[in-house]
Amino acid sequence: MILEKQTEANIHQEGESQDSIGMSLDLDSAQVLMQMLSKNLYSDSVGSTVRECASNALDSHRRAGTTDPIIVSFTKNNDNNYEFSVEDFGIGLDADDVRNIISKYGKSTKRNSATELGMMGLGFKAPLAYSSSFYFTCRKNGVERKYMMYEGEDTNTIDLLYEAPTTERNGVKVIVPVKYYDRGDFRTKIREQLAYFESVYFNVEDMDNDFTIHRHEHFQFSPLASDHYLHICLDNVYYPIDFGKLGIDKINFPVALRFSLTDGIFPTPNRESIRYTKEAKDIILSKLSTVADYFVQKYNESIKDSDDPAAIIEYYQNENRYIKSSDGKNKWDVNPLKKFSTVTITQPKLKDTKFLDMKLIFRHREYILGEYENKFQLYNRIMRTVKSHWADLRIQKLDDNHYYVYTDKISGLKKDYLKATLEKYGTFYFLKKNRDFKLGSAKHVDYKTYYHILKLENHPKSRWREVIKEFQYMLGLITKKFKDLDALEVPDTFVQSRKKVKVVANGGKVPGQRRLKIKGEMVCKKAEPLERWVDGKNCKWVSTIYDLAKFHQNPFILVYGKQEDAEKMDKMFKPTRSLKVEFAILSERELKIVKDIQLHNLIPFSEFMEGKNKPFQRIATACLIDRLYDEYRGVFNNTSPLHDISKDLHDKIIALHNYRAANFKDVNDEVRNVIIDQAAELKAFDPTIYSIYLQVETICRKLPFLNSMLGNISRYRRDDDDNPMIQALIDLFKYHKHRIDWKNYNIRLNEDLPLEQTLTSETVEELVNQD
Repeated sequence: MILEKQTEANIHQEGESQDSIGMSLDLDSAQVLMQMLSKNLYSDSVGSTVRECASNALDSHRRAGTTDPIIVSFTKNNDNNYEFSVEDFGIGLDADDVRNIISKYGKSTKRNSATELGMMGLGFKAPLAYSSSFYFTCRKNGVERKYMMYEGEDTNTIDLLYEAPTTERNGVKVIVPVKYYDRGDFRTKIREQLAYFESVYFNVEDMDNDFTIHRHEHFQFSPLASDHYLHICLDNVYYPIDFGKLGIDKINFPVALRFSLTDGIFPTPNRESIRYTKEAKDIILSKLSTVADYFVQKYNESIKDSDDPAAIIEYYQNENRYIKSSDGKNKWDVNPLKKFSTVTITQPKLKDTKFLDMKLIFRHREYILGEYENKFQLYNRIMRTVKSHWADLRIQKLDDNHYYVYTDKISGLKKDYLKATLEKYGTFYFLKKNRDFKLGSAKHVDYKTYYHILKLENHPKSRWREVIKEFQYMLGLITKKFKDLDALEVPDTFVQSRKKVKVVANGGKVPGQRRLKIKGEMVCKKAEPLERWVDGKNCKWVSTIYDLAKFHQNPFILVYGKQEDAEKMDKMFKPTRSLKVEFAILSERELKIVKDIQLHNLIPFSEFMEGKNKPFQRIATACLIDRLYDEYRGVFNNTSPLHDISKDLHDKIIALHNYRAANFKDVNDEVRNVIIDQAAELKAFDPTIYSIYLQVETICRKLPFLNSMLGNISRYRRDDDDNPMIQALIDLFKYHKHRIDWKNYNIRLNEDLPLEQTLTSETVEELVNQD
């Protein structure tokens, strides 16, 4: 990179200069200067190490004229330690290069180059900002040399470790040892700093080399880039934009403004940011305007006039103005760019109209169907009368045939047919035209008039008729999508099927005749799910007839009670939905009939609530587990880390989790606690799982760290099997003297004896009690 030269200043001086002193470097302070230029120069030691090593490698390739990729690696070495490395196959280095260039601070061969990134003579030493030492291997002219650069006592030093002949091609490989806890930071910085570098092969876990950097003359986009705001690339080196220094708000648009090394943009000495001189800011803002024009123009090319009013209204309903990226995998909102563009964003118009303001139509969309009343709505196969009569235009439903229009009334037969045939989910609207729009005037505000809906005061009077005609044309396009309910004919097959249903409901008798009650039947009101929400209710009571002679064949338990039990039974309805339990209310006559009947699946409500039956015990135990689940969500929702710490505890929590999933239905805390209190008083918990519950509850209360640590463990990146959170959990288990799996203790086994002879309950107890 060609170094920017300071322009000579015009100096205003009063009086005659007596002496001029040329400034120089104090050689006695060389060590201090080298320390400043290597250790204290960089604020981001990891990012700078990645950027400078890769930049030097690419410069070497450019000088050598090779198009082969450099290799950027982040791996474990043979000693199971992490290391970052960059290898190039460029011009290489020999002993003279290391002695005369690499060892010198400020020495650079790139200051007169318009194609190479370096110029300060500092980049090769950048790894010393992160580590006190690193290695580099050089190959040139058939000789390979390995060096170590490190911080010495008096001065930074380069030691030659070995020298040997080689047949490999010229090149340099820089190897930087990485601290364990910095491994995530290195992976992040590799993606961030090298997102736009060309000819790079990444030997890094979770980084795929199958991606494309999309380059344009003025901008570029990389799938690797993690900066979602507009940023800068100076010859493919990434720099975030300091929007404050530019004097503008942040721009949420994830592409890079592209600058070459000769565009007048220069980095700071540590190359971690751009120098925001007045000239640089003007250049950046000019480029921003050019890029904004490009994207707004591209967006405008995608906007077409439409003959669908709903589509245009939907356009205004969404404030974002998206454009697809060149690879089609991303879409970006161009709104943040519009204030910097000289091009105005195009808005769609309704075809065959000249004066109709569709943006105004969007703002008044709830009024444009003011000639219609929304008389009925059908939802979940229940038809309700609409009290407000408000005909709200729901754009997303127009093309789904969710709007019906009629002129007089809807017959009961037609309503039944609609409820039986329309989709179960979704809302259907039944409109009736009751009025016509009037012209109106400015005197009285009325959005059922053309004057106020169309804001005719914004048009000359001579144009009003044309604007109204265009509005009526638009209404015609909308209403032609309504289905004509008057023209709908109910099929004869549906009519006949209704008659058959009525006959079956009356026991095969002709409708209108009273059905005789057969001896041995039980008439009751059975609890059924609500068809619509009712405050304070969980079920409805539906008349049902049971054949007592065949009642034992029913695959459920019927819990019956009196009318005064209805409220309590209603509360038990939801908790029993998964347990094949039904509830019913019996009259005094029916109670006498079933009083002396002994059936395994027929039980009074009072006896059911005594807790001696399995269904009640399962409900109560599931409620108990649910309350523990609410208190220790971190434990129940993140159990997997316990598998390798204490498999016994892991399996017990999973058992409780599965039991709750099979037996608990969502009920409010009040009902849940009433059931738990009653079961506790009656000692009516399920013995097959209750003992496991008590053990898990005791452990959760004994180990106060467990819930918070497991609840937050997912926030930490898990890059490999060596998760420090897992080790911390193991240490805390030991500290609290809670037994864990033997493999987590420091065990020295006698290899000549079987495991069961070396690991006894006594030895495990000793391990639990060790520090």
